Amino acid sequence: MTLLALLSTAIATWWLGGSGRRGGGVVTMIAADDFRWVADWVFLGAAALTVLISFAYLEREQLLVPSTTCCSIFDARHDGTSSCSRSR
Repeated sequence: MTLLALLSTAIATWWLGGSGRRGGGVVTMIAADDFRWVADWVFLGAAALTVLISFAYLEREQLLVPSTTCCSIFDARHDGTSSCSRSR
């Protein structure tokens, strides 16, 4: 799901960067120079690599069920117990 979101963002970035559109008016609110497009690709590449690397990490740590993972991260109590087991 995340890779699809990154792919659609990359397509939108490619389309906007290739269209040659630049901001108009006296004061532009969004920078649309070449540095911006390179920075977009760097951040998209880093995000994609992070997602791809995380697959191996999640398998190694045996965190294969996302709902259990989120529940254990966000619902852990101070005494080490969790309310996730009672909700099922």
